[in-house]
Amino acid sequence: MLEIYKLDRALMPEGGIEEMMAIIMRKKGYPGFMEFGYNSYGKPYMDAFPDIHFNGSHSGEYLVCALSSSPVGIDIQKIEDKLGIIRLAERFFSPREIKCLKKVDTERQGPAFYRLWAQNEAYMKYTGLGFALPMSEFSVCQVNGRYQVVQNDAPIEDLAMLPVRIEGGYEGWVCTECKDTHPQIITLTEEDCRLI
Repeated sequence: MLEIYKLDRALMPEGGIEEMMAIIMRKKGYPGFMEFGYNSYGKPYMDAFPDIHFNGSHSGEYLVCALSSSPVGIDIQKIEDKLGIIRLAERFFSPREIKCLKKVDTERQGPAFYRLWAQNEAYMKYTGLGFALPMSEFSVCQVNGRYQVVQNDAPIEDLAMLPVRIEGGYEGWVCTECKDTHPQIITLTEEDCRLI
């Protein structure tokens, strides 16, 4: 099972991923107060529901949350025109990713940079390490027509890197062990937000 939820931040300006997850759980029929714990790197989980994995991200006008039966990481990035994309990539990305990014036409480097950033961060969140896992220690590459995480020159098997189509002008990616390659995106409404 893999579900992706999207929420316009204007509907919950003070809330974050935990509040969004409480809405999702109530929408799914789980009553009561949701209590969250955090691993030593800050990734949230629910003690009462150890078989439900979730992860969230926010950028621009949106919050997103991935819900899965297996470990999951999700990230979205609002695409912005920035100078110094290559310099920023050289600071964080793996040599393999930097080399690929430099081959991209200048006008397409911005979107390519944000795609790589969202993919990298989705994997880092999937591991539960977050930024304790440097982006330079792995690469996200196309292998046999699909994106995969590569470490030590070998793709990590049984791991899917899937696009999340949030809205034009955004890059979104989810990293999971789940075999569902076409997750549904569910938009939470103002009425849903009243469930908190």
